[in-house]
Amino acid sequence: ECICEMVPRNLTPLPLNTEGMATPTTTEASPNSGGKTQINRTKGISIARGISFGSIAFPLGRKAEEGKTHKWICFLRGANNEDLSYYVKKVQFSLHPSFPNPKRVIEKFPFEVKEKGWGEFEIAIKIFFQDPSEKPVDVFHVLRLFPAAGVIDPEKPVVSEHYDEIIFNQPREDFYKILSDNANLPPVMLKYTPYRRRSI
Repeated sequence: ECICEMVPRNLTPLPLNTEGMATPTTTEASPNSGGKTQINRTKGISIARGISFGSIAFPLGRKAEEGKTHKWICFLRGANNEDLSYYVKKVQFSLHPSFPNPKRVIEKFPFEVKEKGWGEFEIAIKIFFQDPSEKPVDVFHVLRLFPAAGVIDPEKPVVSEHYDEIIFNQPREDFYKILSDNANLPPVMLKYTPYRRRSI
């Protein structure tokens, strides 16, 4: 059963436990094992992780090919640009069906897809966790190629970025320890990091 949820930024996350592994536990059967494997969960404990997802689009100008006016990147990463692979196993980006291989599965950091095109469309982003007992989470992003003002500046990329939080309710003991031990990872600087609209 899914025990994680998404909450928008303007909501206050549930209180987090700060006492390491010294927490009450509850035991339940694994949903994928026919009830044979027992899973020890941290009873009454919730832990939150912030994510940032979105896109950065660059107009190609005179370098544009027919049907490819922009190059763009759709990404998922930590709210402060940290690597999420300690708890995210893989990310599936579902592009418009006109693209070759529209379902792109990225299994290592950076979790991102790079493409070229001319149109805006919604991209479904499915997040799979290192703990297989956690159900995947879906978020959605509308690719933006053109600025709101309608005036294209070839020197300025169009950035569309969103913040959200994943709340893990009563995570498994081992997964809870992984989340707790990696709570303050440093940011990872990528080629386009300076273009991000803000540091969250």
